[in-house]
Amino acid sequence: MKKYLLLFVALFGLLFVACSDDDDNNTTNGGNGELLPSITVKNIKTFNPEQGDTMTYFSLRENKIIDKSRANTTEWDICFHRTSIYINQGYRGPGNGGAFVLRGVDFETLAELPKDSTFYEEKSETERAIPIGSGKGWYNYNHSTFEITPIPGVVLAIRTADGKYAKVKILSYYYGYPDSIPSDVYNRIDRTYSFKYVFQPNGTKKFTK
Repeated sequence: MKKYLLLFVALFGLLFVACSDDDDNNTTNGGNGELLPSITVKNIKTFNPEQGDTMTYFSLRENKIIDKSRANTTEWDICFHRTSIYINQGYRGPGNGGAFVLRGVDFETLAELPKDSTFYEEKSETERAIPIGSGKGWYNYNHSTFEITPIPGVVLAIRTADGKYAKVKILSYYYGYPDSIPSDVYNRIDRTYSFKYVFQPNGTKKFTK
């Protein structure tokens, strides 16, 4: 009897360890640790009242606008121009950037970019890493109301100028996000980006600590 009792205790112990390991590996973020916090950037303008439309360069690595005089450097990662979002690579810059559009995903719980990801390059104005046009990239355009709105479930996967990775979600194209955007689209100031992002500095495609 004692022999069977000891065998039962041993089997129970193995089962407990297996269950504990399984619980550890089935967290909401894929078992790779706590998700990195996101950074929210508000009201980045892509126009100047005196100069009109401008190219606005931004470093995801440093969370700051990069002066346009540094456009031909690897200091910036993404660039905003009207509804266009460029990356630092190819004909746009000397960096090792790249991008693709993820659809039908939750930015908040996206813990890792697909392992078979294909990052597209900036080849020309017609062959872009992030497509331009309503429904093709990050936004939809309503021809009746003239309103530009981010497509739900779209996340931009970005390879930064130095070959690291980030995920970006566009929140708004109008000045005043989140609380003071006029309800009447005719009274809005457009070409103004608000977005949130997570940058992974360790070089992996996982957005966990």
